[in-house]
Amino acid sequence: MDEMNRSDSSEGKGIFWSSALQMLKGPRQYFQSIPLSGGFLKPVLFAAGWYYISSAVDFVVARFRPPPQMVPLPLGVDPKMFRLAVDLGWLLVGAWFIVLVLFAAAGFFYVIWRLLGSKQNYEVSFRCIAYMAPLTVISSIMGIVPFLPIVAVFYGLYLVINASIETHQIKPVRAWVVWGLCASLFLLISLALGIANRVIARRNMGYPSPLSQVTQTSSEQDVQVLANQIQKQAEQQSAKPQ
Repeated sequence: MDEMNRSDSSEGKGIFWSSALQMLKGPRQYFQSIPLSGGFLKPVLFAAGWYYISSAVDFVVARFRPPPQMVPLPLGVDPKMFRLAVDLGWLLVGAWFIVLVLFAAAGFFYVIWRLLGSKQNYEVSFRCIAYMAPLTVISSIMGIVPFLPIVAVFYGLYLVINASIETHQIKPVRAWVVWGLCASLFLLISLALGIANRVIARRNMGYPSPLSQVTQTSSEQDVQVLANQIQKQAEQQSAKPQ
């Protein structure tokens, strides 16, 4: 499609629902046809609508998940009711909070895309990220099965690469290499945070971490060696003739 005609005025009435199917069936064509101009209102409403649906799916799925470990609550507060209140609060305002985060995320992607050689402005970067919003609903549905949402994460990476190539006109090899490295770094950080979280959880439950066990064992050995040396010196002193 001619870029001069790729504005909000060219959007069809059914784009909200058809976009999800189009994004799954043909990401390349999807990012070739997304509007490049027309302001922020329509992409914001588009993303917020999908985020609301995603929050609703998360709310339903959370009813079937085991409750997460929470900080100690004040005496008399029912943990189930507290969790329900938090989930309802997120259902009401979570979508708009994510929209605010979306502006910051678009700034990050805008910088990366410009460094890779894109000539598009910030609005186009924002639209590329906003029009990926249907993926959050797919991820929420996958959340029924543990670890399955990682598939949505990798598909999101695939969408970013297609947006880089088709919307920002970045060379395919460059897009795959750079975003592949970014994804690898993200996975390493996530793995490190996951390990740290497990260590903290074990410590809160009263289990010593492996590092503390090693440190404790080394300290006990040092004390034992020192005690043996003192005992040996005492025996040598007592064995000397008076």
